[in-house]
Amino acid sequence: MEERPESFEIFTSRLRIRVEKAPFRMQIFDKWQKLLLGDYQDQGFMSDNEKRIAVKSLRNDEYFFGLGEKAGPLNRRGRMYSMWNSDKPCYSTTEDPLYKSIPFFISSYKYGVFFDNTYKSVFRFGTVADDYYSFEAPGGEMIYYFIHGNDFKQIIEQYIQLTGKPIMPPEWALGFSQSRGMYTYENQARSIAAEFRKRQIPCDIIYQDIGWTEGLQNFEWRKDRYTNPKGMLQYLDSLGFKMIVSQDPVISQATARQWREADSLGYFVKDSRTGKSYDMPWPWGGNCGVVDFTIPAVADWWGQYQQKPIDDGVRGFWTDMGEPAWTNEEATERLVMQHHIGMHNEIHNVYGLTWDKVVTEQFQKRNPGKRVFQMTRAAYAGLQRYSFGWSGDSGSGEDVLDGWNRLANQIPMGLSAGMGGIPFWTTDISGYCGDIKDYPAMAELYTRWMQFGVFNPLSRAHHEGDNAVEPWMFGEEAEKKCARCH
Repeated sequence: MEERPESFEIFTSRLRIRVEKAPFRMQIFDKWQKLLLGDYQDQGFMSDNEKRIAVKSLRNDEYFFGLGEKAGPLNRRGRMYSMWNSDKPCYSTTEDPLYKSIPFFISSYKYGVFFDNTYKSVFRFGTVADDYYSFEAPGGEMIYYFIHGNDFKQIIEQYIQLTGKPIMPPEWALGFSQSRGMYTYENQARSIAAEFRKRQIPCDIIYQDIGWTEGLQNFEWRKDRYTNPKGMLQYLDSLGFKMIVSQDPVISQATARQWREADSLGYFVKDSRTGKSYDMPWPWGGNCGVVDFTIPAVADWWGQYQQKPIDDGVRGFWTDMGEPAWTNEEATERLVMQHHIGMHNEIHNVYGLTWDKVVTEQFQKRNPGKRVFQMTRAAYAGLQRYSFGWSGDSGSGEDVLDGWNRLANQIPMGLSAGMGGIPFWTTDISGYCGDIKDYPAMAELYTRWMQFGVFNPLSRAHHEGDNAVEPWMFGEEAEKKCARCH
């Protein structure tokens, strides 16, 4: 490093960084003096009580990839994106924000930027003017990492060095999975598994959605739907099936014993106005307490509960609704939630990550030598250390047959998710949204979705409610094609 009256010059084997002192301005060059990243005029860093913003020069031929699982085209230039984990069922091909926040992007000028700020950050890639782009946040520090590489592979590799190496799934997790919103019955699980084997359609995993459990979230089987869960799991295992069950990050007030236990231990997110447990309306199960996974003692407490179905023979979890659900941009009343380590405007985007960390670390602690299966919907950068991902509630809720553009949208979403450090990823084959009233009419769309979905790193057919999406539902021709896909 060299210091001059007006600037600092920093040299590495690959880069030269020039920092002008007043006004502050930073420029990063490669070793041949070619500008890679430069502050825009004297506006490189601005800060006030409302936001911190970095403004960078934008070249005519520069374009951008990244930001993880975002809808729309791969090239982000000319668009604005926000980071605020949001439950957006049946999302459009351009809707933003969605479920995950991965504030990492790559420029065609062979650099990447990871803006490590958990507040609601905003990225504007040339939307205000043609000669600059910006990223900003309403709180926290202006901390970002500049990553240089000869190609995108090197840039992503260094991002992974920063945020963590991905966990490897069990081998069986790379097979085909079947699910449905109303997969919540023992007899149904047995009969579906038997039907797959009878028809000789390869399938390795059957999911159970949230209705499997007696109460949110005590991890007890519903006695009116599961008479012999251990026997069911042994039967499925004899046919070569694994079972994955869902979990939500809340305790319903209707699950009275567990709710009182968590409340007395202080394990819920607090209402900053009253100091009491925050009363969260939940999409099902009634009002709930939001479990505060930033409290260290919560980990073992939650781990004991989630181990119950694992001991019965369940093989893993999908962590659903971890935004936490219905805490979208418009729900400003949720900002009164106070977590152990900060207010909700800072913790929101990492809430799902704190949960997934507990789920995985507790599984590993209690099941040594076994690889965890855990698939999540809401996350922040670094989720790959603990979890896999799926793209949430895709499809057309207005007209399930009009889902072609929603299917097409999943392709750039999956590619971008991979560039954001989510190598094990899937979409809901068939699209999650919409009632299926005409199966023959949907057969071609379903087949195309299957053809795409089986080439995802993970592969799951899933749909809302009691809309069945087993291959044989769509007619003999679709069944044959889908069986060959598998």
